[in-house]
Amino acid sequence: MKLSNLSKAKVLADDRREQEARLRSVERTASDLVGNDGQRGVDAVVQTALVAAMTADIALTIAELDRALADLGVEVD
Repeated sequence: MKLSNLSKAKVLADDRREQEARLRSVERTASDLVGNDGQRGVDAVVQTALVAAMTADIALTIAELDRALADLGVEVD
């Protein structure tokens, strides 16, 4: 792998780790929402939809980073 590709791979891998951390944070938020008996009605539905949208967006970003890393010849676990 060329040095420039190695630099790109490091940046992409760092971005991927950051996105995984964001995903874990959103998952904790979702867990908190489900566990909160005070959440009812429209508010709970809106918050659940927001968490689902954020999760999907982060998962898409991770997939794009994985593809970019694969293009550079880096395997992601």
